[in-house]
Amino acid sequence: MGKTIRGLCWVLFLVFLAHDLNAWGGLAIRPDFGTRLRAQASVQSPLAASYLFAGRKASEALHRRDASVAYAEKHFRPGLFTEDGPPETLLQRTLAAQSAFGRLCYYGAPLLLLLSLALHGTRQKQVRSFGQRG
Repeated sequence: MGKTIRGLCWVLFLVFLAHDLNAWGGLAIRPDFGTRLRAQASVQSPLAASYLFAGRKASEALHRRDASVAYAEKHFRPGLFTEDGPPETLLQRTLAAQSAFGRLCYYGAPLLLLLSLALHGTRQKQVRSFGQRG
């Protein structure tokens, strides 16, 4: 049972992380918008800055620039890219423009990583005595 829960936590973490890297990487690649968002995220949110940096690098390494931008446009409210507002609120507007699944992934990936590591560290280990092979 514990092995199944640990495996499920790892799989969910990878799914959430893949969504975050693809969506936030697409935001980071968008001309003009991505530059402003990266500058603000580096000051205000280490988590968003990490997703933007790692997502941009992953999208470029996998040659998925256009696909990542399209994925981001699909998972964020369309008005986000055209609406004008104070530049210092761009990160807050971006976080608010996420879909419900995006919000779950944004906060769920780091929490699932911590949970997975804690479950892995506290798993039941096999006890072996001297001279016996199990």
